[in-house]
Amino acid sequence: THFSEEYGNFGALCAEVGLLCEPIDHLTIGLHVFNPTQTKQSANPEERIPTIMRLGVGYNIQGKATICAETEKDMRMKAVFKGALEFNPLKSLYLRCGVSSGFINQYAFGIGYGWNHFAIDMSFSHHKFLGYSPHISITANL
Repeated sequence: THFSEEYGNFGALCAEVGLLCEPIDHLTIGLHVFNPTQTKQSANPEERIPTIMRLGVGYNIQGKATICAETEKDMRMKAVFKGALEFNPLKSLYLRCGVSSGFINQYAFGIGYGWNHFAIDMSFSHHKFLGYSPHISITANL
């Protein structure tokens, strides 16, 4: 983390772990825990880096659409519920939209394209106070 001017920088090492399984065809269940050790910040030992747990499910409908639901719990806040839809109109093209509850409802829209072992995803999320935020990822599955 970088703070401007005389406040300086600090760093911390924290862990995360995830599990993804497909118990039956077309149904995927995932679990993710970020910072399970509740690492503290070196700049302020009283303030901890958040510990966040996520549990999600996804169901693929005939290879053309996926419906997803997730609950996310930051140990210091109320749970947030999320829902999303991914539509696959062409072989390698994906259209996505999602919504999340919480203190401030958020909305997201995106597009993805995959070829061979690579994928590129772009999206925009909307926050009531911060406005739109762009996101991009490039993934290689080797």
